[in-house]
Amino acid sequence: APTEIHFPPLARQIGGATFGLATGYLVSGFLICLMQTLPWHERFLGYDPENGLGLGGPDRVWLAMMHRGTGEVFDRPAGAERWFDADGSFIIRHARYRRHAEGRAEPYPNQGEFPPVLEARKNE
Repeated sequence: APTEIHFPPLARQIGGATFGLATGYLVSGFLICLMQTLPWHERFLGYDPENGLGLGGPDRVWLAMMHRGTGEVFDRPAGAERWFDADGSFIIRHARYRRHAEGRAEPYPNQGEFPPVLEARKNE
């Protein structure tokens, strides 16, 4: 843009802080989800897969946004939606199958305890 829009200084400061905090919150959710896919300890740096982190669980907020975005926002014909994390098991799947825990050296194998959506996706 050739010119800058001028706002009152207080509006710029409050708006900058608000958008900065919101962006940081969403980026932290993305990074937490990214780290959940690594083969680290199940409770690495004190993370609890059942309760998440404080501040509203940024990882769960990010996953909910991606779920809604892939199933409702993107324009696809009815019945052809491809929902991300359709059954809401991203966190528990990665905690069980990709991460190590106390008392076990290897992650658990898949024993069919998650809904059939996962099996259908695996066979695609």
